Amino acid sequence: MKESKRTNPPSARRSLILAGGGLLVLVVLAMSVFFLSGSPFDAAASGPAWLDQSIQEMELRLQAAVNPTERALLDDKLQRLRQLESNRLMGGVSTPTVVADPCLLRPTTEPAAETARIQGAVQVDLDRYEDLGLLSTSRWEQDSPEGWLAVLVGALIEDPEQGIVILFRENAPYETYPAPAPGGALRILEAQSERLTLEDETGALIYFDVPARQFLSDPSQVVPSLVPQPTFTPAPPLCP
Repeated sequence: MKESKRTNPPSARRSLILAGGGLLVLVVLAMSVFFLSGSPFDAAASGPAWLDQSIQEMELRLQAAVNPTERALLDDKLQRLRQLESNRLMGGVSTPTVVADPCLLRPTTEPAAETARIQGAVQVDLDRYEDLGLLSTSRWEQDSPEGWLAVLVGALIEDPEQGIVILFRENAPYETYPAPAPGGALRILEAQSERLTLEDETGALIYFDVPARQFLSDPSQVVPSLVPQPTFTPAPPLCP
């Protein structure tokens, strides 16, 4: 009696192959999802060995992957790891951001030298200041505790009989002081410290004390100094 050999039908053999292949794909997908969804490692804390090992493992997984979605995820992860490795090799130094110079297009010509200021009284020939309404006969300038002071004296354009004193301080509005009595344009005869001796067109003498901002009839009269109004501080220029 001959012993019969049992053979699997072709259809059963194909079913086993397909089942085994499907199981293998599921195992690979499960491992990939587990790896990608895990908590990220701290490359700085784990050192360069972790980066090298992770890059090698990711390259092997990418070579073995057949699913397009899986390959895209693995490739993205690999690129991130390679970027970390590149930063580590460069010492973590990033290129500094260059801030645009707002003064790059400023003029390069040197500013004109400031004219030296002349202190004391100076006589002039009726300078006309339309913006001040003044016919000036003389001026006085002096460096003082208040800063640089300048005084113009003369008469009003609209009323030549009214003498006037106009005082200027740096970074402050100018101040006007009309003569106490009409007598024509005032003129500075002399200056002692910050007290001016003035003469009008009638020959009468009058004195103006700059710190007190006051006209005096007696040159020896003592008057308290006026506390000046505060000056404003101009904003510094953007381009020095």
